[in-house]
Amino acid sequence: MAKTGSKAENPISWRYAGDQMMKWRHIAGVSREELAAESNYQVESIKSMEQGRRAPTYRALEVADKMCRANGLLLAAHQYMAPEPPPLRAPGYRTAESEAVAIHEFQLMLIPGLLQT
Repeated sequence: MAKTGSKAENPISWRYAGDQMMKWRHIAGVSREELAAESNYQVESIKSMEQGRRAPTYRALEVADKMCRANGLLLAAHQYMAPEPPPLRAPGYRTAESEAVAIHEFQLMLIPGLLQT
């Protein structure tokens, strides 16, 4: 069971963009502190973005791209930072739910939550 805030729960786009930001920063010889100061973020926020715990913001990607001379390669990641829609596990579920008028349920050993006092 993954704990809240673990890397496994965060979107792969966050982790990839953060990893690229860190690699470009290392290649350019820019410290995390310099990037944080230039982009007006705390060092911990930049660290969280690089580790994929937080989505890299447009501002952070823009400044990192400029400081690391990435020629737009880091900034291009921003379009992939939008949250993905949840997967639909039962194709007709939403249609049936929107058309439903009543729920009929039988439980031999359990009283459904809405009827409990």
